[in-house]
Amino acid sequence: MRHPVDSLAWETINRKWPSFALDPQNIRFGLATDGFNPFQDLSMSYSCWPVILFMYNLPPWLCMSKENLMLTLLILGPKQPGNDIDVYLAPLVEDLNELWVNGVRMYDAVEKSTFNLKAILMWTINDFSAYANTSGWSTKGKLACPLCRTNTYSEWLPHSRKHVYMGHRRFLPRKHSFRNKCKWFNGHVEEKGKPKLFTGEDIYKEVKDIVNDWERGAKKEKMSTNESQLWKKKSIFFELPYWKDLVLRHNLDVMHIEKNICDSIIGTLLNMKVKEHKITGLKSNDCHILIQQLLPVALRGILPEGSRKAILRLCTFFKELCSRVLDRNRLEKLEEKVVETLCMLERFFPPSFFDIMVHLTIHLGREIRLCGLVQYRWMYPIERYMKILKGYVRNRARPEGCIAERYLAEEYAMFCGKEHLEELKGSDRRLEKNEKLLQKKHVETFNVWLHEKIKVMENHINVSNILKWLSRGPRVQSMSYSGFVINSLRFHTKDAEKSRQNSGVSLEATTICRASAKDNTQVIGKVTYYGVLREIIVLDYHTFQLPIFRCDWANIVNGVRDDDGFTLVNLHEGQSQFEKDPFILASQANQVFYSRETNSLNWYVVLKAPSRGFQDLQLYDESDNEPPMSIEVGGLVQDDNEDAPNKRTDVDDIICDV
Repeated sequence: MRHPVDSLAWETINRKWPSFALDPQNIRFGLATDGFNPFQDLSMSYSCWPVILFMYNLPPWLCMSKENLMLTLLILGPKQPGNDIDVYLAPLVEDLNELWVNGVRMYDAVEKSTFNLKAILMWTINDFSAYANTSGWSTKGKLACPLCRTNTYSEWLPHSRKHVYMGHRRFLPRKHSFRNKCKWFNGHVEEKGKPKLFTGEDIYKEVKDIVNDWERGAKKEKMSTNESQLWKKKSIFFELPYWKDLVLRHNLDVMHIEKNICDSIIGTLLNMKVKEHKITGLKSNDCHILIQQLLPVALRGILPEGSRKAILRLCTFFKELCSRVLDRNRLEKLEEKVVETLCMLERFFPPSFFDIMVHLTIHLGREIRLCGLVQYRWMYPIERYMKILKGYVRNRARPEGCIAERYLAEEYAMFCGKEHLEELKGSDRRLEKNEKLLQKKHVETFNVWLHEKIKVMENHINVSNILKWLSRGPRVQSMSYSGFVINSLRFHTKDAEKSRQNSGVSLEATTICRASAKDNTQVIGKVTYYGVLREIIVLDYHTFQLPIFRCDWANIVNGVRDDDGFTLVNLHEGQSQFEKDPFILASQANQVFYSRETNSLNWYVVLKAPSRGFQDLQLYDESDNEPPMSIEVGGLVQDDNEDAPNKRTDVDDIICDV
């Protein structure tokens, strides 16, 4: 097994719907969703939920690559959608239904013809908390396992105040010796058999009569042990006519399971409290390397033989589970092996170790047998992509808007770039074999190619003059200045200022200062970014010029603080933020001055001074106690009165001090 095409799930789709399988252009999708805070911190004050589709009709190295992940929905915060996520997913499910039932007409650029495109959603990928939101089964409490369901074996530990999930001997073969080892386990012979796993048809029969109530504030019935009331909702995915016939609908995320188990092992070995297991400072990738590579070596000769072997077997299981090539004939042995491993852990580890994540490992082998390698069904590529989406946010008041606009802009640019690259390859066969030469040619000729495309577009639609000149690109040689005057402010670069203090730059942005989860209200405020001007570049687009500033920005999280009414900024180079996106438009820049803080090398006090010759127009209502409100007229100061007393006449718009 090297690709989802080698899985039983793929074969089942081919067998159940042969007409769909016969057309290689039909798409097989996976869907992932998770929440993240877009404000570059780990607090839970805001939660944005992207919904991402990815295609499996691609080679292994392209299936989960960034350029092939499709951002289909952005669910706005500040709260997590919870079970109401179905309300937001409704338009997407409607489109998926259309793609399955009728299809859409598409154009084949290679064959120069149209065809009918259809698609199927194979499964979803989520962490365990989002698993509950998409499936409708609660992943908390004594019946937390969504696969064992009513047959979940759990116990309540009153002192630890948590449910634990043990009793894994029932998954062993009937004649296995562990079933009779009373003293090794709970003092009883295990006679129960392996719990029955329910099919999609069984689940659909239970949930088909559930009527979802999405009314805000409506009381939700508490989950009971009555089988007809175990489901919190009927998942919207059952509106897809094929959903109940799939062999697996929701995947268990190996990344989070591996991470949580690694935390539990280290916390137990270090004799930490249960609540402290999750704060060892290890990230998911750290745990991935630790449990598969380093932990087996570190434990050699330290622990007693029994507990050491149990941990080593678990480490080996995860290492084999995450292989990029798997033998189908070994998967059943892998499932049997992990059952024995969990039984060995029950013998040597305390009951508090066995949270739901430890129990879920018993189902991972089955899911690989059904759906293939974990590399196409875990959250690593999704988490990395969400970090990219987080970097798109520039306006903290409208994070989803920033993400959507940046995503569309990159899609446009990538589409144009790929089309240009394909045309270059077709025009010169040598470029197909020389990637460096191809990229060099791409950079040199892209503007000319885009300009020709714009000229063709002019025959069909109206194209703005700005777009026409942008397609030509700026002049090859751009001017770099050490000084610049804009908005009646004189800026100098850090390297050129010498004794002058004109390199301080600030940028004000509108942001969400506070969001109340109770009444869903938002308070809009301001956040100010502080930095130092490093370079001034003026791009010349023939009919207009665009001045931009490259700045070193202080870290907004731990590089800015208030102290006795003063704002202090850490200007140490190691504290700089936005290194990949340091540019701002010159018209956006405000000027500040920095005074070194006493007994500190890196901290500076921020000083602000009004610009010369710039008049703030103010509105003031005498009946109102609020302070005057400034009116921003525009980026550049415009004054038609040449005799204005405060107008500066000693400088031009651009000054060059080189």
